[in-house]
Amino acid sequence: MRADDLFERLVDNALDFLSRSIDDLERSPKYSVIHFHAAVELLVTARLMSEHWALVVAKRQDADWEKFVAGDFQFVSLEEAAGKLEKVVRSGLTKPSLQAFQNVGKHRNKMVHFSTKRIRPWRTVIYAPRSRKNN
Repeated sequence: MRADDLFERLVDNALDFLSRSIDDLERSPKYSVIHFHAAVELLVTARLMSEHWALVVAKRQDADWEKFVAGDFQFVSLEEAAGKLEKVVRSGLTKPSLQAFQNVGKHRNKMVHFSTKRIRPWRTVIYAPRSRKNN
């Protein structure tokens, strides 16, 4: 297996999640947010992987090709990937973009762990300032 093949699979999966997110927006907004967040994480990770496969391995692990191709490793988090893009690749996310993605992640976590029934529109999830009372 080549790194290029794994990169293509990663991008294909990201696009599958993004497509599903769009399809689910009206009929199942909870799953739309979950799929959108997965797509964002995978696309940011793919950008990092386009530089070198070892950059997508979480910092608490040593990069090992055999473990990598077997899928026996932990990917970087969104925050760690954004940091590596900025510091190593010198092509990071803008602060507003990272904040928007982090807001989607927080909303996703609430939906996954607490099965939120009240779904806010996308614009609110991505752009609304966080309330200090509820956090």
